[in-house]
Amino acid sequence: MEDWERLMNHIKDEVADAKRYIKDALDIRATDPESADTYYRLSGEELNHMNSLHKEVVRIIENCRREKGETPASMLVLYRYLHGEVVKEAEKVGILQAMYKK
Repeated sequence: MEDWERLMNHIKDEVADAKRYIKDALDIRATDPESADTYYRLSGEELNHMNSLHKEVVRIIENCRREKGETPASMLVLYRYLHGEVVKEAEKVGILQAMYKK
């Protein structure tokens, strides 16, 4: 597995963790607001991790483009697919976070 693929897998994990935390926050908001706030904060931190990892993936792709003159098509196809999945899940997390703040 190449570094950028490993990073993409970590990105998916970060989004999944963010979703898990915000769902937990919503589940216990009424019964344990302090813990719910902690889960909400952790959800946001996971999305920050996702953004940091994404910057690394983009850096690797840009370096590949500079070194080879173009990015391999197979790399772009897989990146676009995985990126699309991550964006959809991150949007769901954002919706859940907005629900928590209401």
